[in-house]
Amino acid sequence: MSGINIYTLPSLGQAAPEDASSSLKQEIEAGLIGKTEATIPGDTPEDKSWAYTRSVPTVVLYDEMGLRLYDDITAHAKEYYLFDDELELLKTHGRAIARCMGFPRVPKDEHDRRHDHGPLKRWKPARWGDTEVGKWNEGVNGEEGLAGGPETGWDIVELGAGALRKTGHLLTALASTVPDGGESITYHPLDLSYRELERVLGEMNESFGSQLQGKVNCIGLHGDYEAGLQFIRDGKLPSLRQDLALSELTITDESASGGTWSPMESEDPLPSSPPTRSTESNRPRHFVFLGSSIGNFSRQSAGPFLASLPLRRGDTLLLGLDGRPTPGADGRRKLEHAYNDPAGYTKAFEEHGWQVVRRELGLKGDAGVEFVGRYNEIEGRHESYLKSRGDQTLHLPLSNRDVELAKDELLHIEWSYKYSQAEAIDLFKSANLRVVESWKAPESEYRLFVLERPHVTFNDTEMKSEPKKIKGVPTWDQWEGLWKLWDHITLDMIPPEMLHTKPIDLRHICLFYLGHIPTFLDIHLTNMTHGSHTEPVFFKDIFERGIDPDVDDPTKIHSHSEVPVDKEDWPTLQEILAFRDRVRDRLHGVYDQISSGQLEISRHVARVLFMTYEHEAQHAETLLYMLIQSPTTLPPTAVSTPEWDQLAAKWQAQAVPNKKLTIPAGTIQLGHDDIEKDDSSYPHAADWEGHELGWDIENPSVNHQVATFAVDALPISNSDYLSFLTSKTDQTWNAASLPASWVKVDDSWQVRTLYGPVSFHVAGSWPLMASKNEIEDFAKWKGGRLPTEPELRLLWEHEEGPRPAGVLANVGFEHWHPIPPAMTSTDNAGKVLHGHNGGVWEWTSTQLSGHEGFQPSDLYPGYSADFFDGKHFVVLGGSFATVPCIAARKSFRNWYQANYRFSFIGGRVAYDVKGQ
Repeated sequence: MSGINIYTLPSLGQAAPEDASSSLKQEIEAGLIGKTEATIPGDTPEDKSWAYTRSVPTVVLYDEMGLRLYDDITAHAKEYYLFDDELELLKTHGRAIARCMGFPRVPKDEHDRRHDHGPLKRWKPARWGDTEVGKWNEGVNGEEGLAGGPETGWDIVELGAGALRKTGHLLTALASTVPDGGESITYHPLDLSYRELERVLGEMNESFGSQLQGKVNCIGLHGDYEAGLQFIRDGKLPSLRQDLALSELTITDESASGGTWSPMESEDPLPSSPPTRSTESNRPRHFVFLGSSIGNFSRQSAGPFLASLPLRRGDTLLLGLDGRPTPGADGRRKLEHAYNDPAGYTKAFEEHGWQVVRRELGLKGDAGVEFVGRYNEIEGRHESYLKSRGDQTLHLPLSNRDVELAKDELLHIEWSYKYSQAEAIDLFKSANLRVVESWKAPESEYRLFVLERPHVTFNDTEMKSEPKKIKGVPTWDQWEGLWKLWDHITLDMIPPEMLHTKPIDLRHICLFYLGHIPTFLDIHLTNMTHGSHTEPVFFKDIFERGIDPDVDDPTKIHSHSEVPVDKEDWPTLQEILAFRDRVRDRLHGVYDQISSGQLEISRHVARVLFMTYEHEAQHAETLLYMLIQSPTTLPPTAVSTPEWDQLAAKWQAQAVPNKKLTIPAGTIQLGHDDIEKDDSSYPHAADWEGHELGWDIENPSVNHQVATFAVDALPISNSDYLSFLTSKTDQTWNAASLPASWVKVDDSWQVRTLYGPVSFHVAGSWPLMASKNEIEDFAKWKGGRLPTEPELRLLWEHEEGPRPAGVLANVGFEHWHPIPPAMTSTDNAGKVLHGHNGGVWEWTSTQLSGHEGFQPSDLYPGYSADFFDGKHFVVLGGSFATVPCIAARKSFRNWYQANYRFSFIGGRVAYDVKGQ
């Protein structure tokens, strides 16, 4: 056999064939014996024609003959749009998919050559306990810099032996990025059927071998999903690649029965178990799960299955997912024809499953079944059944019992769930997955997604640790997630030579913040436990509080810690990190005491934990808006590097014009009731666990009457502001007179990002990030003003208003940059998808002051009261760098000086309504 190298792996811990047959019989008999409930969840009681008590396991559809019948569907049933739409997406967007999966960019024209920036530099983060802080590394995929250096190449693991007409195009697109003689791709189809693996790999070689030769090797994985995934979790894929070059692949497991692995064309028998050598590497691996196969999982099991995929940093999942059809008869008809084509290919496939049942049970003379199906709009799934053609008695040999099937009785055989846009996002978030990019078929709701598991996440569904989640109290998992974020920012993105620099003159050097965060935590743990400060004690004298100078007169500074003047007088980074680890260990001790019951979560204890957690989260954002000002900052690698050109094209295609919303008069509640002085009255968690904690500036709740006003649905964009500037004949084009989020590159102005500057072609539709003064100037030019704090809150409650922390919102590091804002819309399932502001805070015209009845905090008395000076104004919402617990709390208020230019804050234009 010429072309690509092909091997198949022995069974991954499967049962012997005779045991597998017995297991299938048991599964069939259990389904035919049936359930006690005779209704389908979501159906009305009157819909008894679709009630069922018995089922046939879906696996009976997928024997060798069944797989061939399924191929007939994909080849001949044009109504089955899922296959053709997915195939066209792979053909059309193969190169873009490859880039989003992390494969090298191959310049296709002069535009690509000009925008190909090459590999990014990374700084390996210091791990807790490391003696060496870090070192420089090249590349962006995986965990580079590990002992022995990175292994080159990529692994592609497809869940299910893919149809070669689809997978072949994907592999061809991936291989086209690999230079001749360069790194290799190893394709691993995972399937329960050995013969299917053999057939697909053989056909792949015949059809695509010449295009893939020298770049792609194929090693099939024979087993079910769990066995294959466990094999990968155990780090055994590298051993297969190493053995690929050998003429014989020797079993290294002494418990195995002996023998060798051989190429597929050999007639040597395969041994019963794979080798056990584990040589896990940092080589990127990419999972492929096509055909909307995840739709065959229930909604309850789909998320846990995706969460079980062993994705590391640099790995991706290419997932095909069918959407709910557009509401109405046409959408329903299109979907039902897809699953029951007029030519009968689907009918033959489904009814073949009954032939497998007959063979396994030894049935003779049964009345048979016929395939029926329907789309259940309530549940959002297509349902397939086998309907008994008559009254019949089936004998179950293993159970030695008879079951009676009534004429027209339904036997459930499979479901195919469809996902609206909101449901897909919820599914991915439940599995701790992030959308890198997606592509939609033009004539259906079918989509391909490239997903990754972000290194930094704030997904509540992943929290399993003690203490029991109580509103406002961060779990230990949340602390670890926040520390992963903090360490990524401070140790991955700040190179050593930058530690003693000030990206913004109004702030301390970067090193200060690495010491400030653990010091703040230690001070409050010491006060809470009435203990002693963590060594070195003098850290509390230099790291307790940062500076907040007056922008107009930086010599005017609130009370703050006295910091060293000379570089040599600062503690070293190693000393600060060692202190950090001791403080974190101290906090872990507090959580151990809570878990063991030694320490009660009183409201006071909860407030300390809440306050120190959110304090660190807020400083992570502060540090990022400092770092974005420096060209020395290294790009984040917690998520994949954006493909700006692809994103820009998508954003341009999805752009919608701004419009003016009229918000009727109403009452809005600001703040909440959370009196810190009352904490001592709640010594037990049960007394207060439904209470919402906050900062002093959020308390107490007050109601405001708001008159009717109008407001732009979208915030001011970078392009909007550029148009405003070009309309001013007296505008001076220099860094001091333009937004600090812009920077001049060569002869053009660009927008700053943590990945480096990007052009207005990419960021023109993003929300402008600027000072209140700059935003207000634009609003006046447009004939409007900034909204007040109550007005902005009322907008966010309005049915057409955006949601700063809604399902589509850009907060919590979903992206590490702004995105174009969106207006409220409806998805294909009819669910309202509230828009968002693109990932920035928003300015208001309201001066910062306490609500009526304000009481300053005793724990942190300088938190807000120091800034009631007439120069600070309220900002609301949250940015892309704001953790969700802050962005989602409606009472949260932030503030900055009107002429402060560096934060991630935008704004929108409001208008007075005549007669109000």
